[in-house]
Amino acid sequence: MQSQITILDLPLITKVAPQALPMFILGLFLLIVPFNTHAQATVSTQSDMNATIKNALLTDPRAQALTPAQINAISLSLAKQAQVQGMTPHDLLWRPVLVHTLAPDVAGVQNTCGIVPGPICAFNKSVGLSGSDMTIMTLLGVVMVLILALTAGYLELRHRNKIRLQASV
Repeated sequence: MQSQITILDLPLITKVAPQALPMFILGLFLLIVPFNTHAQATVSTQSDMNATIKNALLTDPRAQALTPAQINAISLSLAKQAQVQGMTPHDLLWRPVLVHTLAPDVAGVQNTCGIVPGPICAFNKSVGLSGSDMTIMTLLGVVMVLILALTAGYLELRHRNKIRLQASV
């Protein structure tokens, strides 16, 4: 089975071994999934950010003189600026709390990853990372795809050598 995958008319992989193609497709899928969930989380965070800012504005007594249209415009503008700076609604609502004042079952519940999905956050924490930075996860995904490509090349080379040995005998 010979196939050719091209991107922008440049051959990416030629003559892929049949055993390596499913592994390569799985690797690409696993690389794309975190970015898709991150994009979905960003859309919901924008509306959550807008609602959080709007509620904060409505609790301020100085905002009573503003019309609803002005409040919507201000909250939308502030939400866009906060999104550009990478803030989350959790950042706006956060207040310092001493851990010893919390109940024992509440102390470990705080979300420190912002908009990063739970499984990725758990993986970040398990390897000693913290926060919502996706740089290391992206680099791990790129390394994974490179390893898969090298494995596919090795399997193809092994397959070719096996065929060459069979032909020479």
